[in-house]
Amino acid sequence: MLELYRKRLKTSGNYMGEALKKQSDMIMDNTFTRDIAYRKCYIDNQPVDAKYIVHTYYSISKDAVDYHLQFRPGVHYPIGTFVDIPDDVGMYNRWLIVGRSDEPQFVKYNVLKCNWTFKWIVNGVIHECLGVLRSRSSYNAGVWHDYYTTTPENQTQFIVPTNEHTQTIDYNMRFLISDNKINPIAWEVSKREDTFPVGITKITLKQDLFNPNMDNKELMIADYYKNKVLEDSSEKVEYEITYSGKPNLKVGGSYKTYSIPNIDFCSWKITGIDTKNYQVITPYDSNQIKIKIIKDYNLIGSVFTLSAYKGDTLLDAIDIEVISI
Repeated sequence: MLELYRKRLKTSGNYMGEALKKQSDMIMDNTFTRDIAYRKCYIDNQPVDAKYIVHTYYSISKDAVDYHLQFRPGVHYPIGTFVDIPDDVGMYNRWLIVGRSDEPQFVKYNVLKCNWTFKWIVNGVIHECLGVLRSRSSYNAGVWHDYYTTTPENQTQFIVPTNEHTQTIDYNMRFLISDNKINPIAWEVSKREDTFPVGITKITLKQDLFNPNMDNKELMIADYYKNKVLEDSSEKVEYEITYSGKPNLKVGGSYKTYSIPNIDFCSWKITGIDTKNYQVITPYDSNQIKIKIIKDYNLIGSVFTLSAYKGDTLLDAIDIEVISI
């Protein structure tokens, strides 16, 4: 009789604390929708019950604040999960889980509202991901001066879930993050963190100059035209322009030689770049040309065409990109 009584008591828990926790979980679950903080949320288009809890308030002198999200007892989701939460008028907004508390009961998640769609290009493939744009304190005038140049000096940060797309983001990669489609602001990745906590990736950026020769402001994708120079064709041709290394020319660099083997003489034509922006040397009665780009950093990313002719017959043509030193 006593043993049966003990077994009956243990159905609620092996000790008093466990029994109280189970009772609290049961009360929380049964009264969950009666709270004013209750929201019918969606995760991966599936309805999820949650409580949207305010624990701090927004100020224009600070960054956007996080809010707490509490699910029913025993329901958990990993950091980096998107959650659709309705606002006070029932309009759904997408939020990102960026943290989780370690409370013994009624675990709460930190969520931030997604406020920007980030776009970038890797190996010709365009990636995009919704995320959270964060401000960073920058105690300077916004520009840096040295003896030779003046460059913008500012920084910002964004948070995205860690996945197969965001893992392609690397150092020195550039982004266009701006609400100005006329003169957009460009940024370059200077720091990447993906373990604090695991599930989200924090990207820190420093301001860079917008380059119309490389950046697409209509699509708001930086370096969109960077790899537009075609690779050399693998097909065998009778005449082909040859050079050392890659065909690119460095802005302000030295002369680079281009030639057509298997022919004694040819004429050359350069199109797509103003004549004032380059210098050439063409040895008399030869198959060579030497080209040098002037020191004008606005030319970085521009592409021009070098063509070789025998009389009126085109022998070969290549695209040449102007790159930084």
